[in-house]
Amino acid sequence: SAGQDANITVRGLAPLSIAGAMKLAIEGRLNTAMLNPLLTKMNTKLSGLITTNMQLAGTPQAPTGQITLTAQKLRDLTGPAASLPPADINAKANLKGRAVDINLGLNAGQDVNFTVNGTAPMAATGQMNLALAGRLDLKLLDPILAANGNLVRGIITTNMRVGGTPSAPTPNGTLNLTGGSVQNIASGLNLSAINANVAAASKLITVQNLSAKAGQGSISGHGSINLGLAAMPVDFALNADHATPIASDLITETLNAALTMKGDLKGNSTLAGRVDILKANINIPKSLPPSVANLPIHNASAPPAAPKSTPPPLPPIQLALDVHAKNQIFIRGDGLFAELGGHIGIGGTTENPQPTGGFTLIRGYFSLAGKTLQFTSGKIEFNGGGFIPALDLEATTTTSNNGTASLIVGGTAAKPQISLTSSPPLPSDEILSQLLFSQSTANLSPFQAASLAAALAQLSGIGGGASPLDSVRNALGLDQLSVGSSASGAPSVQAGRYVAPGVYVGASQAASGQGTSANVEINLYKGLKLQTSTGTDSTGQNSNSVGLSYQFNY
Repeated sequence: SAGQDANITVRGLAPLSIAGAMKLAIEGRLNTAMLNPLLTKMNTKLSGLITTNMQLAGTPQAPTGQITLTAQKLRDLTGPAASLPPADINAKANLKGRAVDINLGLNAGQDVNFTVNGTAPMAATGQMNLALAGRLDLKLLDPILAANGNLVRGIITTNMRVGGTPSAPTPNGTLNLTGGSVQNIASGLNLSAINANVAAASKLITVQNLSAKAGQGSISGHGSINLGLAAMPVDFALNADHATPIASDLITETLNAALTMKGDLKGNSTLAGRVDILKANINIPKSLPPSVANLPIHNASAPPAAPKSTPPPLPPIQLALDVHAKNQIFIRGDGLFAELGGHIGIGGTTENPQPTGGFTLIRGYFSLAGKTLQFTSGKIEFNGGGFIPALDLEATTTTSNNGTASLIVGGTAAKPQISLTSSPPLPSDEILSQLLFSQSTANLSPFQAASLAAALAQLSGIGGGASPLDSVRNALGLDQLSVGSSASGAPSVQAGRYVAPGVYVGASQAASGQGTSANVEINLYKGLKLQTSTGTDSTGQNSNSVGLSYQFNY
């Protein structure tokens, strides 16, 4: 006895060997806080009350009798588990020598409710017959997942019967997920209305149906995994229909996909299939300071952290993916607009993907100091760094001394880098002057010189920011909205959108009211475009044109 915290009594006859007869009565009450000094090294601190009543007979080898155990408000007070609701456990066991009849109930508020009933053996090789049924609300995981920006919802219900032996169990039954959702703040992952039906037949686990909403589209899947074979063969299919699984301030996409994963989880498996990007918006964020100091903080009085054990890595998954985008991959923000299309093949493994091909420039420009620089070449690549694309866009012009001057947008969408080059080599301000005004800095007017200084400040990250035109473009549902110059040099507004796959309709209006045109571009075949234009020029005269253009990369 230890006051109100512990009170245990043992009465009866105990044998001196495992084959001897016994007749014991054990009753007790224990406050789990009494165990905390023993659990210090495990970084665990418990609370709750356990009571038990045991009536034991037979022999230690083959006991008989009854055991009743009750745990009230049992919980771990350390780490993320401290936010979990307290659990109540009610268990009864009827010992029958070589087996035991079990009746167990677990409740943790309204979030967890499970029961286990049936017969279990006293040895690892004995036969068992247990029925498992219950309900789990996934919001219970919030304290564990929320710290990493993850949020899951849904109700899991199960009705399972487990046979076989403890060393080789054979489950049979169903597990269902309804009303599920998954969100990750960092990546923008957002899946909702997730429903899944999983059936277990001995060692074969089958996902009979998986469905989820991804934006305005959907994702579905089905497949199986065989746990009864050493290699654990898997066969799974996943399809996406106009799905938007990732939607963030950085990237939003709409895609179709037909993917399969086949092979052995413990050996050689392959993720293969085709992904069609119907539309993607990649947004350049507002300019950030050149660098932010990372100051590590160490508490001198704290003991050194124990080394973290890392689980053995899973076998790599082979990749055989084809990613296609005919057009409508848009890069926008901080004066940049580009539309790209193309194809990427992704081989290698999940640990070391090997992309081939890329998305190449269809059209685009860079607005700087009131001027619009048309991109002459470019591409974007996803080089295994996650969902953040690498940029390589170039605007090149012929200088007044018959050389070339180029502005290159590199880096990533999260951290774009702008550089200036020329042939022959020139100072940065001279290169920019040639790009913006097609003349040397010595010949600039005061207004042009001020514009050049503003452009240099923008490129250096001073005073940069997102364009208010982006908000207007989004509100109007346009794919392009910009302010540029007409053929006469007067300011003009250009706007347009895709009305069908590969069909772009745009309009241009000069600020003076003269010089209005409508433009249509139709992608006929890889690099071949039909271009039409109709309208009036700056003098009010009609101006119409029809033509073909062809572009290729070398």
